[in-house]
Amino acid sequence: MNDGCTVRDLLSSGSDDGLAITAPERPPITFEQLRRLTAGIVASLNAKSISRNDRVAIVLPNGPDMACTFLGVTSGATAAPLNPAYTEDEFTFYLSDIRAKALIVEAGSTSPAIGCAKNLGIEVIELEMLCSSIASEPIFAKEQDVALVLHTSGTTSRPKMVPLTQTNIVVSAGNIVRTLALTTSDVNLNIMPLFHIHGLMAGLLAPLLAGGTVFATPGFNALKFFAWVEKAKPTWYTAVPDHASGYPRARGAPSQRHRTPSIAVHPLIVVLDAASGDRRNRGDFRSAPHRILRHDGGGTSDGEQSPTSRPPQAWKRRPTGRS
Repeated sequence: MNDGCTVRDLLSSGSDDGLAITAPERPPITFEQLRRLTAGIVASLNAKSISRNDRVAIVLPNGPDMACTFLGVTSGATAAPLNPAYTEDEFTFYLSDIRAKALIVEAGSTSPAIGCAKNLGIEVIELEMLCSSIASEPIFAKEQDVALVLHTSGTTSRPKMVPLTQTNIVVSAGNIVRTLALTTSDVNLNIMPLFHIHGLMAGLLAPLLAGGTVFATPGFNALKFFAWVEKAKPTWYTAVPDHASGYPRARGAPSQRHRTPSIAVHPLIVVLDAASGDRRNRGDFRSAPHRILRHDGGGTSDGEQSPTSRPPQAWKRRPTGRS
């Protein structure tokens, strides 16, 4: 695990030929390829006069493109990932509040964020153009630069913007790596949204800091979960109670008899975010065929820094076939 405190340092943790990001029906990305890709994104942003501490909104679907774009933006600027499901009014609020200098979307996107950005005078950048080759030397972010801005949920008042520095997010990722005893051999099956602190920290940054692999899915899907397990052979995943309690009950999901062989061959550790989801569903984890670990939460403002309450070595050595 690298001791540096920037996202660029974090990405140097993996070996050149080590798998960094894989995904359903997509070619794998090695750490060496990921470092080149993110440097190219930084150089492309620099060519558009976007650099350190400039805020870049990202509206992309979950998956490897979103993961790589987030890593690229945070390597040289400030990322502001937004929920693609926001309404026009919500996009107008968030884009205005973060004072975005640019908005990144996929080619052909019909997101209302595009119209909102144009009305606000914010440059719209299609992802394919951003990843084109740029010959200039990229300007990478420094440790105290702001890497990420997110908003609180706003359940009791107007959502508040929370800036997290490069050091904030890398140190937080390191806390998760040490607490979960993650290594280069671990593979995380990420089903969490990458516009939320949970998915970004536990689902993406921590596995990469450990030099491990992220299997970047489009998001939680009960009907595809066990097929992803077969393909990715993950060692762990992180979820909220509604996810892990949902797939055994989903219509069309594999029965216990059919899914047990997958789990027997590829036993999983589940990191449960105890601070999220419907408390009534937490008991359903007892029937899940994994080892369940309690996650004490942590929110936007603290960068997801308190991942669990059990000693990590005990988790690694216990059988995972039952809770």
